[in-house]
Amino acid sequence: MTSPKRLLLVEIHDARPAEAETIDRLRSLAAETGAGRPALLVTPEWGGARASRRALARLVTPSDTPVLHGLTHDAPPSAFERLLYGDAMGSEFARLGRQEARERIRRGRLLLGEATGRRVEWWCAPRWREPRHVRGLLAELGFEGTLGRRALLLSSGQTHAAPVLSFDHGTRHIVVAANRLVRRLRLGPLLRSARIVRVALHPRDATSPSTVAEVRNLLAALTSGGFVPVDLATIAGGA
Repeated sequence: MTSPKRLLLVEIHDARPAEAETIDRLRSLAAETGAGRPALLVTPEWGGARASRRALARLVTPSDTPVLHGLTHDAPPSAFERLLYGDAMGSEFARLGRQEARERIRRGRLLLGEATGRRVEWWCAPRWREPRHVRGLLAELGFEGTLGRRALLLSSGQTHAAPVLSFDHGTRHIVVAANRLVRRLRLGPLLRSARIVRVALHPRDATSPSTVAEVRNLLAALTSGGFVPVDLATIAGGA
C-alpha cells in the first residue's frame, strides 16, 4: 500500500496507570480530528514505583502502538531545569552509562511486553535526551526504531525527518508563553514543506484549557492542510 504523502503522528507521552483517565482524555482529543491511532509512550515504573501488570495492560489499548519511554522518567534534579522550567524535567537517560542504560531498557521492555502481550519495538528517551551509545544498544536489543526530537531513527539505518511539536515546557509562565509563540511561528513552514509532523501530548496538557484549545486547533490545521494521521508502522513501512 502506498503511504499518504504527508503524515501526522500523534504521540501521548508519560503514560502510566496513575494518569489513565487523563490519557483517555488525550486520546479523545486526538480522535476528534481522526488522529485516533497514537503512539503511546509508556513509563512502566514512573518515579520508581512499579505499576502492576494488570494496570499496564489496561492502559494500552489495541489501537495504541506501545513505545517504551524510559523506566522511571526520573533523574537527579538539575538546578538549570528548575530555574528555567520550574520543575525537574526527568531526563532519565541523559547521563547514564552503557550498562545502566541497557539494564533499564531491558527491564522496561520486559515489564511492558509481559503486561500487554505485545512485542515492544519502539523507544523514546525521556525528554528526548540520551547518550550516543543508547542507539547502538537499541539495535543490539532488536528495537525497530527510536522517536528522536527531530526524526524517526530506524535501526535499519534509515532516518525520516519528523519534527515534533510539544506543549509541555514546565510551569514558568514566560517559558510556556515563549514556546507557544515558537509553535505558531513553526506551523506555517511545517504546513508548506514538512513530510512528517509529530504532535506530542503530555498529561499536563489536558489540565490547561488554553493548551487543549491550541492542540485542537493545531491538529485541525494539520489535517485540513493535507496531513493524514497514521501509526508508527505505516511510517516505518512506507514513509
